[in-house]
Amino acid sequence: MNDSPLSQLLGLADSAASGEFVCEIDGAEAHVFLQSGRIAWASDSRHPRAFTQHLKEHAGLDAGSLEEAIAEARRSHVPIGETLVAWKLATKEQVRAALRYQIDLALAVIEQPSAAAKAVFLPRPQYSKLDVQLTFAVQELSSGSAGQPSADAAGPRSQGRQPAEAEGDPGVENRARGASVASSVAPPARSPPSPVLNRSRGLHRVLIGGALAALLAGAVVLGIARRGSHSPGGEETTAVEKSPASPSELVFGMSAPFSGTTKDLGSAMRTGVEVAFASANDAGGVHGRKLRLVALDDEHDPSHTIQVMRELVENRKVFGIVGNVGTAGATAALRYAVEKKVTFFGALTGSEVVHKKPPERYVFNYRPSFAEETAAAVRYLVDVRRVQPSQIAVFYQDDEMGQAALAGVREQMHDLKQDPAELVHVTYKRNTADVSAAVSQIGKEQNRVRAVVLMATSQAALQFIQQVKDLGLNLILTNVSEVNASVLAEGLVTAGAGYTSGVVVTQVVPLPGSKASAALEYQAALAKYTVGEKPDFVTFEGFIVGRLLVEGLRRAGKDPTTEALVTALEGMHDLDLGTGAPISFGSDDHQGSHKIWGTELQPDGSYRAIRLE
Repeated sequence: MNDSPLSQLLGLADSAASGEFVCEIDGAEAHVFLQSGRIAWASDSRHPRAFTQHLKEHAGLDAGSLEEAIAEARRSHVPIGETLVAWKLATKEQVRAALRYQIDLALAVIEQPSAAAKAVFLPRPQYSKLDVQLTFAVQELSSGSAGQPSADAAGPRSQGRQPAEAEGDPGVENRARGASVASSVAPPARSPPSPVLNRSRGLHRVLIGGALAALLAGAVVLGIARRGSHSPGGEETTAVEKSPASPSELVFGMSAPFSGTTKDLGSAMRTGVEVAFASANDAGGVHGRKLRLVALDDEHDPSHTIQVMRELVENRKVFGIVGNVGTAGATAALRYAVEKKVTFFGALTGSEVVHKKPPERYVFNYRPSFAEETAAAVRYLVDVRRVQPSQIAVFYQDDEMGQAALAGVREQMHDLKQDPAELVHVTYKRNTADVSAAVSQIGKEQNRVRAVVLMATSQAALQFIQQVKDLGLNLILTNVSEVNASVLAEGLVTAGAGYTSGVVVTQVVPLPGSKASAALEYQAALAKYTVGEKPDFVTFEGFIVGRLLVEGLRRAGKDPTTEALVTALEGMHDLDLGTGAPISFGSDDHQGSHKIWGTELQPDGSYRAIRLE
């Protein structure tokens, strides 16, 4: 399409389109979210904190009040703007002005004349059905009609409405609004993470309102298909053009769910990695290079994962992949990364696909396997809680993730002289929270079952635990770390008294609020680089993964290559990051940690450490 980005946007508005319009011009980017042709939100990479900064300057909003409002908005699932108005921290007019100012800055990017401009529209018909009160007509805002940003708010402009560089990190702040596209189409040549405001599950998750805000915060990209030739079978036939490390930055990609039932895992992992990158960048980067993360939504769908991987590697030219989330897409993503000789580091999965012996050369993982976690859970039930092996059942997701967990339980049953064939095991389908059949089956076995080992995502686990307890069953219920313990705890506490009892979660990091050295460093970084983000296990894991990658890059030298990074990682032995469990890689072992921690949910939603053996 030869039309300018602004003309394309106006055309979308005229056709009452709903979705996300992404535009990249001369190292800057803008994201515009349309609801039935009207702008509901927009962001630009040069002014990541324009909305909140405008409120601070024109409504006198202080940081403490803002954090309290964010927390309340998250709890009540009410847009942050409505919360600010209800609390009399800002008037509706002030909120509208701040929103309009933010959008105006984004349109300033889109209006720039440039022959190198790139634009793409990602349709989201579901946006048209959402109740969003504050929207603007594109024609009302474009061409300066929205009212110019004041000089004191926007800073000097070099041409037209082009604003000056703003403080804050574009990567984390932008991806909170454009979700993965906002951080993913991030400008290729700017100085990323200095103090960042991560709103992934805070301010901008609830900014626009309810369902739409959740979609925006969860990254609404389905995975942009690669522009190129494919074989009839769907496999890419063109080779990847290897891109050397930039003199100024190193860009890594992430494929994860930022929408759907597992979006909490994607958002949390992304936050942890970005906080680790921000911390490293503030310390000067890695040999002078800044780190930037490009995070795209694969919707927890393997077919989308491969599209996202192609986009990251072949179009975005990322140096490597870090922190991918989900077992479902791990096999396809890993196979693709190995084929293209791209480092695949620190995925949030315990599937055996990332724990091969001998290991795949370009695949490194921090966490223990699901089989190790479920085996530890069985040992805990038998050795500590004195449950007979025959009294243990398994509830798992009916896919590779669940099968990996089931294998760990069966292996322990062999060791305990219990026939695995007699094991009660029930399943549910991936990407659903329909567990009624599984609960019914457990109910039929209630005279036999005393404990259930869960291998489930947060929403499925939450439903299973609630429904089992609603049957009046007093069971010990363990789950693995991928459940996202914080989300599970919040849901069970909200459900009412008694739902938290007997819930145990195995973890691959220590308690995030503990006094361990790594935890203290993580807490400080989270407080510095985010707003309203509380410590939790998954962001802590993402932080550890990011720290490990930074250390590997540091050891790879001033001019890093993929091969140099692999060699550096394989030479990393007994690294002490302050978790209490040294981390090691080697040429024959690419799994950094085998340590598993035990935690038990408390009535107030917190977790306490427990011994597993």
